[in-house]
Amino acid sequence: RIEGQQMTEEEILNALEEKSTAILRELIQETLGDAYCQVADEQRGQMRLHLWAKRSILKDVMDVRISGANTGIGNVLANKGGIMAALYYRNTRISFLNAHLAAHEGVSYYKTRCDNVKSILREAKTFGLTKKFDDATSSHHMFIFGDLNFRTDFGTDEKHEDNINRARALISANNFEGLYCFDELQKGLASAHLLKDFATLPCHFPPTFKVERAPGFTYKEQRVPSYTDRILFKSARGLSN
Repeated sequence: RIEGQQMTEEEILNALEEKSTAILRELIQETLGDAYCQVADEQRGQMRLHLWAKRSILKDVMDVRISGANTGIGNVLANKGGIMAALYYRNTRISFLNAHLAAHEGVSYYKTRCDNVKSILREAKTFGLTKKFDDATSSHHMFIFGDLNFRTDFGTDEKHEDNINRARALISANNFEGLYCFDELQKGLASAHLLKDFATLPCHFPPTFKVERAPGFTYKEQRVPSYTDRILFKSARGLSN
């Protein structure tokens, strides 16, 4: 209470949250409208996971649990890692993982990203899982999303500038399918380097990385344009429909 007046839910949340988190939550609420409400939220460093549900089904959302793991320097810093949220909806277990994986281009960094995923799934346990199981193997449905940092890899020994120009030429020609053929993530899924049985939709639009803070898509010179911000999904066998 403030001066004898009862605080609203909005005032309580704003008092508890950092300003940037409160602004983000309010923007989401404005976008979704009053038909939705926040079920849970978690923050690790600059990673945030906000879980929302329709008010009409809220009574069927049960046993929400949150966990996570850091994969920054020494597996301690939270600049990289993931946040896991799992819940039951009408006896269906659904898990959500928001991740920020290792950056930079090259084979060694690609392998680090794959290792990051394994570490997060191994450490971010919910529902008292043993070491033999993780949320990816024990959920009916699971979604993974965030700045996964997988890059465009042409697999050549060409100069960095040549790879940038090659990517930009494909973008200028609106040949997004041609560019997506060199996407590390979809190649990694096909080769089972990470997240076996997960799927991600193809990217038929301009890459979101790495652009200037300006309208449109003005790509920075330091990086090969890539599809770093992604969503993946997986259903247990027989439940994909």
